[in-house]
Amino acid sequence: MSMYGSGQASKRQKRETRNFDTNEFFPGLSRVEYRPEAGPDETLFYRYYGGATERVHGRTMEEWLRPAVSFPHAFRSTGADAFGQQTFQRPWDDGTNTMDNFKRRIRAAFEFYTKLVVSHHSYFNNLGHVGAKYWTLYDRDLCPEGETPEETGRNMDEAIELVTELQQRTGVRPLWLGVDLFSHPRYVHGAGTSPEAGVVAMAGAQVRRGMEAAHRLGAEAFLFPAAREGFPSILHSDIQREMRNYARFLRMAAEFKEKLGFRGQLLLAPTVPEGPACGSGGWAKGGTGFGGGAGGHSYLYDAMSALCFLKHHQLDRHFKLSVHLGNDVHISSAFGVLGSLDTYSPTEDGIYHDPSVIDLREATLAMKTILEQNGLPSGGGLNVVAAPHRQSIELRDLFVAHISRIDAFARALKAASRMLTDGQRYLSFHTGFGSRMAGGAGSPTAVGASGIVATSPGGTTTEATPGLEECEEYVRKHGEPTQTSARHEHWEATLAHYL
Repeated sequence: MSMYGSGQASKRQKRETRNFDTNEFFPGLSRVEYRPEAGPDETLFYRYYGGATERVHGRTMEEWLRPAVSFPHAFRSTGADAFGQQTFQRPWDDGTNTMDNFKRRIRAAFEFYTKLVVSHHSYFNNLGHVGAKYWTLYDRDLCPEGETPEETGRNMDEAIELVTELQQRTGVRPLWLGVDLFSHPRYVHGAGTSPEAGVVAMAGAQVRRGMEAAHRLGAEAFLFPAAREGFPSILHSDIQREMRNYARFLRMAAEFKEKLGFRGQLLLAPTVPEGPACGSGGWAKGGTGFGGGAGGHSYLYDAMSALCFLKHHQLDRHFKLSVHLGNDVHISSAFGVLGSLDTYSPTEDGIYHDPSVIDLREATLAMKTILEQNGLPSGGGLNVVAAPHRQSIELRDLFVAHISRIDAFARALKAASRMLTDGQRYLSFHTGFGSRMAGGAGSPTAVGASGIVATSPGGTTTEATPGLEECEEYVRKHGEPTQTSARHEHWEATLAHYL
């Protein structure tokens, strides 16, 4: 029996707005308009993001980007840091760990979502009054954790009732709901990889409750952060045991998803250098925060290590990856597991120095990859992480932070669509020896006398791929291959032009 009672999972909320218009928390701040001609000081307008009104590469910008406001960054950020106390005084947050305070934050968030609308005077009425159509959150953003699982369940039921009403009135729904297996002290040694069986059981119970919440709220995906899944030292860690336990933990979640009937995508979020799970330099087991030395190791260090883990434990058919800007985007796309994208990225030293700084070059390269893979799958989108600086204490700053970030990715999308190449770099693999080497663009299915027999996407058998003997025969016949230029500088200049 679920701790939420016997209620059936709610149907996915309809996308149209149902008369949600209030100025309870953001008086004097109206819906955001799309105004390409806006001046440099007019920062409360979209200059590039046309939402559902502008098409790029055959789809609307909204369909390509699917921006979702990160609730914890926008509405639980206080401006405090490792060296200073809270600087934000928000009308929706009195600092208490009460249901009233949690519910007030949620109401403020939905007012904010509806005001991030994309409108243009002449066709505003045709768009409806929906702004950010998606939001992202963790289970612990909905309600305080009670002293008992039963109390937590009652709190969650109360929060879900409010959120369901607001989603029905606004058309906003979760892009993904994640399970917070990192903030509570019980997870100091990890959740699924904890050396304490009781902690693993608590984490499993929390996953169950969280996935039920995602199901009831119509979330398109359910996210597992790997923030604490690592080991601080080999001196007292059984790596094989911990990884086996974590694989079983994720498999239990995948099995429960089927029992529940949750149709959303399961997402796994690898950690990053100097982030959570990186020992004394990060938030890891024994960590103290960003920066500083090393001393810890994450099991899911990046997209490639996460993919290796999933494939080794035969979990790759259940999970896709939620990644940050950078190489992880391109690696996960190449293996068909790019599920969703965060709009911030670490610098070369792996530290998130300033989440408000947008690397337009990296954003454009990411959008190029997303265009080439024909978009993000269901459950994927842009998790817009845009917490203002601790010095930016006005409510207006929260709007500008999100507008500028969404606008940057809209600009990147437009640039990427203009610079897609025609595939000349790999032209030699389209015919002859190169075509057979590539297996006719199909996947290997059986070993033949001279190599591997491949099948085309349509299922027909192609020529056998060559073996090493055929490579030598090709070299005798054609000699030394002609070198071609990568024209790297040309493409960098082209990218700079479009930016």
